[in-house]
Amino acid sequence: MSTIKTAISIDTKTFRKVQRLTKKLHISRSQFFGQAAKHMIDKDENLDLIRKINASYGEDAEDLSRLESEKAYSRRKHADVW
Repeated sequence: MSTIKTAISIDTKTFRKVQRLTKKLHISRSQFFGQAAKHMIDKDENLDLIRKINASYGEDAEDLSRLESEKAYSRRKHADVW
């Protein structure tokens, strides 16, 4: 698998927590952020799949709207965590 080097900016408090956790888990920061990104992508794809499944079973527009709201909330919530 090829990799790409990137730079990110995070607040100091979060960085310190990442430092402690990576030491505890014996993984690099690169591994940590890569796994965190994969987790968010997988979660987003799962929510999309649920939306498509519900749509195929004829769920009404209100249920789909609720799912989209939950997805947006999840993104905002995780944006604060990461």
